[in-house]
Order: sequence, then structure tokens, then C-alpha cells
Amino acid sequence: MAASALILAVWLICFFRLRNIDGAQVEGVNFVELLRKLSGRKNVLRIYYVSFILELFYALMIIYTPLYLLELGFSWAEIGRIFTVMLLPFVLLQYPAGYLADKKFEERDMIIFSLVIMAFSTLVIFFVSSKSLLFWALILFCTRIGASLIEILRDSYFYKRIDCRDVDIINFFRSVRPMAYIIGLLIATPIVYFWHIRFVFPLISIGVLTGILAAKNMTSSRIPPQTKQ
Repeated sequence: MAASALILAVWLICFFRLRNIDGAQVEGVNFVELLRKLSGRKNVLRIYYVSFILELFYALMIIYTPLYLLELGFSWAEIGRIFTVMLLPFVLLQYPAGYLADKKFEERDMIIFSLVIMAFSTLVIFFVSSKSLLFWALILFCTRIGASLIEILRDSYFYKRIDCRDVDIINFFRSVRPMAYIIGLLIATPIVYFWHIRFVFPLISIGVLTGILAAKNMTSSRIPPQTKQ
């Protein structure tokens, strides 16, 4: 009910304050032209891959984590408490991380650090079958430290590599979530069917680690793109 009230408030603001804003004229671009445009934007493709890894993590974790916890004997009430702690990094860390990315550190370095945290904390899940509510709250909290940081850092980096003429690239960037859900479930379903849910977690960990190479090769966001990058 609280979430519904907040959504209603935002809707009312949008309805009364944004209804008269004139939209800019946007030229249509076909898919082939978009691919040609993206071929010269290596940094956009690299941050797209990092974003894909994050959304793949979400797609698999939100399905298989509660199923695994139920199998270990946790009740839905206990899982709710665990997830409450798990999601705290999104509230506590994203604003400071965005500030540090703008003022102190490189996004690419912070992304690499976040990917390492997310990968190793996810891998730990495979090796344990603890019934401790505190342990699971802690380990899942660590996975979301990495995820929450990447979530804000990918947007910070991406929007520094584009301008107002790149609406088509923004739309392409937004395709990452459905792509990750489709591909993630296609990969995980046979693993769960033939083996066990817990084998999904090392798969996620390996996938997350592959994002390090893409992040390492990204151009510094401190250097404005002189050409289309």
C-alpha cells in the first residue's frame, strides 16, 4: 500500500506537470543503421555488456535464491527478513557511489571492484547449506553491495558517452533487461532440471567475472569522447 501511494504521487506530478511538455522530433533509425552506428561505439558496447551481466544476475537470483532458501527449510517470513537486509545497499550506497564516481574515482575501477564482490559472494552460496538467518542475510547483503554499485555506475558511465542525438542508442541500452531474462532462463533451466538449483550460483559467478574484461577496457569517463565512442 505504501508503494502504491508513492506511485500515485509520482503519477499525479507527471500528469499535471509534464503533460504540456513538447516532445523533440526524433528521426527513425532502422536496425542495420543502429548496428553500424554501434560498431564504432566500443565503450557503449562494453557498458552494455556490464549492464547485461547485472540484469542476468537479477534474472537468476530473484528466481532461484528464494527457491533454494525454501529448500533449506526457511519460511517465507524468514526469507522476507533476509531480503529486507539484502536490499539495504540500494538505499545506503548508490548516492555515495554516484558522487564518488563523479568526483573521486573512475567508474571503470569501481565497476571492476563491484563485479569482484558480486562474483565471490555469489559463489559462496554454492558451498554452504547453513540454516542461519543471519548468515544468509549477510551473504546476500554482500551480493547486493556489488549489484547496487554497478546499477548506479553503469548509468553514470553510459550517459557520459552519449548526447541528445543518441536516442536510438538509449533505446538499444534499454533492451538489456529482456535480453538478460530470456538468455538467463534458457541457460539456467537445463541446469536446474538435470542437476540442482545450487549449481546456478557458480554459473552466475562465472558470468559476472566475464564483465571485468569489458570494464577494464572502457575509456576513462574523465576524457570526453572526441569521436563517437
